[in-house]
Amino acid sequence: MTRFFFLIFAVCGLAACSNEAAPPTFDTSAPLSETSLYLLDAAWATDTENTVHLADFRGRPVALSMIYTSCGHACPMIVSDIKKIEDGLPEDAEVEFVLVSFDPDRDSIEKLHAYREAHGLGENWTILRSEEVDVRTLAALLDVRYRFEADGNIAHSNLITLLDAGGEIIGRQEGLGNDPANSISILREATGLAL
Repeated sequence: MTRFFFLIFAVCGLAACSNEAAPPTFDTSAPLSETSLYLLDAAWATDTENTVHLADFRGRPVALSMIYTSCGHACPMIVSDIKKIEDGLPEDAEVEFVLVSFDPDRDSIEKLHAYREAHGLGENWTILRSEEVDVRTLAALLDVRYRFEADGNIAHSNLITLLDAGGEIIGRQEGLGNDPANSISILREATGLAL
């Protein structure tokens, strides 16, 4: 009998000492809030030749940015900044990284896929393209401004937007080359892995 109580005590003690929190669960069948980006019902083509909707990312946090593949300076830095966020998260953090092209006329699926390969983007990265009206709508919802220049370049905001599991904006990282600590903290909390 004494051994039984000791065993129960030891098991309970180990459970109480565990620092690992269970990740938050998100009911993907629950209605979306009125401000969820996932209400945007556009179809997006991926660089892997699939068709998705933003709502397909429900259930896990997302770091999202808008780029174009022929951008020579800012967009590669945005990707680098997102990689720093990714590197600061635990390996078991279920976060998606999404890039959306400003330039659907020139950014074919093949170009998007080549961009993935050139930047060594993993399986938890998705690159999207859609019709111009859908791109403009998403940009407006993200408060991203952009315009086409006469030389073919696109002047644009440098912004990484963080979404929770329901598509709500929970943070932003503006500019280039900034410390990712705050973004990492926001995403850790959204995944239940806060320090």
